[in-house]
Amino acid sequence: MKERIFECQNCDWHGAEDATREARDVAQRHEEGDTFSDRECPKCGALVFPRDGAASSAPAPLEPGATPESMAREAESMLRRARDMLIQAGAPRAADKVRAAIKSAGGAVRHAEGKAARQPERGT
Repeated sequence: MKERIFECQNCDWHGAEDATREARDVAQRHEEGDTFSDRECPKCGALVFPRDGAASSAPAPLEPGATPESMAREAESMLRRARDMLIQAGAPRAADKVRAAIKSAGGAVRHAEGKAARQPERGT
């Protein structure tokens, strides 16, 4: 399989995916309609994207109106589906790892809900 090359639109860095870092605060760094990226430039910290625009392996753009709470809930739901598929595929160790990720995603849901509850309503 050909290694994907990522590029930074902020500082013109480019390199292999394994040279990038996992992005921090991913949900806060995207706006409606953005192409999703969870990789970060090792040079300047901006989000990086595949050079070839490989949309087939990248997640779909964020849905308009998506909130951090709804995105966290959707991620948790997807992880539950992945766990079920791994169990059916006979991969119990991988399913156990996904179970841990489900617990973490549940924490992300609670965090996003708490953060939303503490913020004043917009437009009032």
